[in-house]
Amino acid sequence: MLSKKQKETFGEFWKSTHSNDFFDTKTAVMIQLASAMALGCYPGMRDLSEAAKNEGVTKEEIGAVRAIVMAVSAAKVNRQYKEACS
Repeated sequence: MLSKKQKETFGEFWKSTHSNDFFDTKTAVMIQLASAMALGCYPGMRDLSEAAKNEGVTKEEIGAVRAIVMAVSAAKVNRQYKEACS
């Protein structure tokens, strides 16, 4: 269990990933959604899909994010297989 200070610190860190000097909120949410997909984080995928919709991310954009994650994942498996067999 996290202490109160740890929870507050994590909360501030989490907020900083949504609002920063590098990405607009829509882009940040799409990156976070892609990360949740890549990690297989079901609660993250659910919550960030909703956040993405609230930020105006279209179904087509979410589909593009999914395709990128799938392509990266497939490339990883392909390289791992080649490494295992060499």
